[in-house]
Amino acid sequence: MTINFSSLLAILAVLMVLVVPVRADQSIGPFPGLNCDPADSSVLLRFGSMKSETLDYKSLELPEATDVEAQRLAALPLNEHMKCRLANGQKIEVNYSRGQSFAYGRGGADPDAFFTLKIDGNPVYFEQIFYSGYGKEKFELTAIYYDGKQMRECTATKPENRPSYSEMWPMPALADCSFRNERLLGNGLSAEEQNALGKAKEREKLKHNLSEFCKEFSSEKTLRAIIQGAEEQRQDVIPTGKHRDGGPRSVTHMTIDLNNDGKNDTVLRIADSSGDCISCGTRPFDGSFLISFPINSEKIDDFLATEYANLADIIPENDGKPAYFLPKWDAHTVSIHVGSPRYSYNVPFIKNGITYIYSFETNTKNVPNAQIVKLNSDYSIEKKCAFAKH
Repeated sequence: MTINFSSLLAILAVLMVLVVPVRADQSIGPFPGLNCDPADSSVLLRFGSMKSETLDYKSLELPEATDVEAQRLAALPLNEHMKCRLANGQKIEVNYSRGQSFAYGRGGADPDAFFTLKIDGNPVYFEQIFYSGYGKEKFELTAIYYDGKQMRECTATKPENRPSYSEMWPMPALADCSFRNERLLGNGLSAEEQNALGKAKEREKLKHNLSEFCKEFSSEKTLRAIIQGAEEQRQDVIPTGKHRDGGPRSVTHMTIDLNNDGKNDTVLRIADSSGDCISCGTRPFDGSFLISFPINSEKIDDFLATEYANLADIIPENDGKPAYFLPKWDAHTVSIHVGSPRYSYNVPFIKNGITYIYSFETNTKNVPNAQIVKLNSDYSIEKKCAFAKH
């Protein structure tokens, strides 16, 4: 089976672009709200809860302001673009993100929430947690106040009559909020923020050091088209009828020259579902790996009947090796991963007669967390591209 790469780009419709960088599966929950008064160069950033999947700011519930200045700012319209320019010339910009989702049942569907606050392009806060998830359901901050000269940080205190941290409660009076003027001087980032900033710089470096070959794959739309192409052009789905909790749910069948030795292979894609990363990282096994057999091997049926219940355990955890030979089955397992193979996807595709594997991880904190590699005839790999999805 040959996947025509040039036709893949037309497969996906253009994804919705949101002003605030938030994934579609994370549009409900902790969310920032920005009020700016450009006339007197004052800013109030509060942390509340978005109740709409479509980012309708009318559904954004925010902590109640309790003093005159905060109430004055809170009465102003929310800045839905998360940007404003103050009378003193300073440019304010806020970004928002969520942490990595993990298996449901462990609080993994409710990850941490972060914000970045920049003044004139300089990070005053960088991917700072304002909401602790993963079962904690705790707002760490209620607000940030800036008057053009000084900055205050308002932490969350749970009132006695509120049963849950995840419910809204009044923010403290500004006089009771802590000064954070050291952040305005460029030396107030925590160790965690500095680490996140370092990774952001690594992402930018990867982005700007791509070869001409890799530039063709640098857009998210192109990479998603590879996935969609593999899904639409795969052959039959082999029904398994078996599912062990924490194990894969589907096996798809491809005929492709996986290791570029001039001979087609029968390749099984083992995944948690028929698609790739439908809900990244939210299940105990949320990835896909490959098992390559000689073309039309008679051992495939026996392999599935014997090994299916343990497929998730075939590739050892975290040793970084891309391929293993299984002598009993005359087959190779293939998973290109940096972290755990359970949370790494592997999607073969063909370009100019050569088979490549696009591999990406559900954990966006890893840098890089996406690669394009070429398998050689001995199942060694040539790394062609490295990306940092975020």
